Amino acid sequence: EVSPHLIKATIAVEDKRFYQHHGIDWLAVTRAFVGNLRPHGMVSGASTLTMQTAAFNDRRDRTVARKLRQAFRALQLEHALRKDAILELYLRHAHYGGNICGAQAAARRYFGNTAAELTLSESALLAGLPQSPSRFRPDRSPGAAWKRAQHVLQRMCACGFITRPEYERVRAKPPAIGDFDSPIEAPHFCDLVHELYPHAPRV
Repeated sequence: EVSPHLIKATIAVEDKRFYQHHGIDWLAVTRAFVGNLRPHGMVSGASTLTMQTAAFNDRRDRTVARKLRQAFRALQLEHALRKDAILELYLRHAHYGGNICGAQAAARRYFGNTAAELTLSESALLAGLPQSPSRFRPDRSPGAAWKRAQHVLQRMCACGFITRPEYERVRAKPPAIGDFDSPIEAPHFCDLVHELYPHAPRV
C-alpha cells in the first residue's frame, strides 16, 4: 500500500543496488573505504537498506563495532526474509521527522494522503528525510527538505527510474506541505491495544 514513486525514490537515494546484493554492498564498502582515507575524513557511508533496517533498534553510536553488528544482522535478515519484506520493514519503521515513524504516518502528517497516493514530488521529499529527519523536516525547514528532494530526484533520474523531462518538470514545483496531524481521542486505550497486539500492523 505504498506509491511506486516512494519505493523507487527510497531505493535510488539509499541503496541503488538493493535488489542485487545480499545485505552488504561490497562495491559501496570499497568506495567508502577509499573515500574515507582522504584527508577530509569520511566522504560516504556504505549502509544498505537492509543494514539500516537491522539497526532501527540499535544504539546510535558511530563505531566500527556497531557497523559490524549491523552487517551481521543484515545478512541474517536477508537470509530470513524476501527483499520486498525488508523494504516494507524499512518503510514502516524509518523516521521522517519529529515523532513520525513510518511512511504511512509521514504521508498523512505532511500531505494529508495515504502512502499509496503520494505523487512523485511528495515521494522524493519523503525519501530524503530519513538521512537526517530533524535537519530536513519539511514543516520546519521546507527549503532544506526540497533541496534534499531535488537530490533524490537526481538519483532517480540517474538510476533510470524517471526520465529527464519528468525530473525537470517535478523539480520546478515543490509539493504543498501541511500539518494534518490528527488528535488521539483515546490515548490510554490506544496504548493498551498496542501492548496487547505489538506486532499487528493495523488493528
